[in-house]
Amino acid sequence: MKSFKSLIKSLCLILLVFGAFYSQNVQAFMVNAQAIVTTNQVQTTFCNNSYNVPMRCQAVAYGQVNTGLWIHEAVDLYLMPGQCEFAYVYATYPFYFVNGYGVGNCLLAY
Repeated sequence: MKSFKSLIKSLCLILLVFGAFYSQNVQAFMVNAQAIVTTNQVQTTFCNNSYNVPMRCQAVAYGQVNTGLWIHEAVDLYLMPGQCEFAYVYATYPFYFVNGYGVGNCLLAY
């Protein structure tokens, strides 16, 4: 019985150590996004220039129209090293954009 308890304690310790290591390596991080706002479109650019591994990102482009309403478009992206992807939001007459920005959360996909 004593060896069974020590085996369970050892397994719990191993799981705790690997869980702590794994949780530190899979935290999401923000990426820089550049937004170009025109009257009928918000184009947001997300690039993987900082890492030499692929990234999986959830990117959102936001645009505020002249009535004050915010609209958005969310996309899932895989960014290879050196690659850029885009997210767009569109407005049609009589609405036009007065503000816009983009946000991206990424994980290293290795």
